[in-house]
Amino acid sequence: MSKALKYYNTFSERIICAKFKEKHHDTLLIQAYAPTTDHDEEEIEQFYDDLSEIIKRNKAWKDKLFVVGDFNAKVGKE
Repeated sequence: MSKALKYYNTFSERIICAKFKEKHHDTLLIQAYAPTTDHDEEEIEQFYDDLSEIIKRNKAWKDKLFVVGDFNAKVGKE
């Protein structure tokens, strides 16, 4: 696996990006951990702004792009 990892970059304490070399293509993985609703609204908004900007910068990625993480979403009624 270490030979497969081409590079990684931590954008914040909540977002990391890693590029992996595979046999016929490269894969870009963006891993995110969203703040919970206990955090300030500004911090939550900044997180999603940062994540959106990173995705936009990599929009033209020609191989595989995965965005994964814990987005602290709530499903259903409270």
